[in-house]
Amino acid sequence: MKTISKPIEQMETIDEVIGKMTQRIQNLEKKEDYRAIFQRVYLLMTQEMQRRLESGFFEDPIWMERVLVGFARYYFKASTAYETGESCP
Repeated sequence: MKTISKPIEQMETIDEVIGKMTQRIQNLEKKEDYRAIFQRVYLLMTQEMQRRLESGFFEDPIWMERVLVGFARYYFKASTAYETGESCP
């Protein structure tokens, strides 16, 4: 199976996550891959979380951003493993 993702990068900010998600959606849509639907929903949720981080919604926005970025790393790692035929974490 040809991979859609690039190797796992150590994303550190929500902006980096959004950039990677946007790029991934474009790649998936070019290939008419149904996974683009989930990726778009995940991106919309992440963008909403970014708005809430910036608005002061969270008591500890730094911690919340770390959680969001960490979860995104897990998602991209599992996605890349699936695409390369490796076992998913």
